[in-house]
Amino acid sequence: MSATRVFVDPAALRKGEVHITDPTAVHHLVRVLRVRPGDEIVAVVPGDGEYPAVVTRVLEDAVKARAGERRVPQVEPRVEVHLYQALPKADRMELVIQKATEIGVHRVIPVRTLRTVVDIPAGRQARRLARWRSIAREAARQSGRLAIPAVEAPLPLQEALATAPGLRLMAAVGEGSLRLSEALPADASCVSLFIGPEGGFSEAERRMAVDLEAKLVSLGPRVLRTETAGLVALTLVLGLLGDL
Repeated sequence: MSATRVFVDPAALRKGEVHITDPTAVHHLVRVLRVRPGDEIVAVVPGDGEYPAVVTRVLEDAVKARAGERRVPQVEPRVEVHLYQALPKADRMELVIQKATEIGVHRVIPVRTLRTVVDIPAGRQARRLARWRSIAREAARQSGRLAIPAVEAPLPLQEALATAPGLRLMAAVGEGSLRLSEALPADASCVSLFIGPEGGFSEAERRMAVDLEAKLVSLGPRVLRTETAGLVALTLVLGLLGDL
């Protein structure tokens, strides 16, 4: 059985020891896993590496461990993929964030489009965003990643297209769409994927995307649900670039 992984801040590492005080992490270790002195864990510092550690003390509000040598396994994609996902119905955004994190997404940005039917009330936006970020963090921990994908607040499509980094690709069905392999340079290092809502992007949105230097691409001959399309596109991009 592999050692439990836990994300920690750089400040948690002190002279060869790990002092875990984050309430969520402590609860998981103490209340859920019931770790004891002598148990092995892996402390992960996002953007730095991971440290195998042996628990030395368990308190109500903290876990202390003796840290080993830093390791940097090659698990993070070379390519940064930013997933601009039109807000789906119900809790499907949670599924997209969880699975995209496991696959290797760099950042997830929910997008409001002309045909988006989901409206998150202003009073619930902060709570919903916190929930999404918690899902990304847990998915990154479980999948052995060294980075936690950023999850941003929803943006209107025009603003998202205007500010998206790198190569901009919009998944669109119909004439004028390129095969993904045709639109994706072999040396791409940053890709922004735009996935539409149920019903797809409107013709006006497609024209706007082209005006803002995005390429229209096809994900194949079959019609995919919006939450499926984002995960398929992410997988194809990383696979075509040899980074899956």
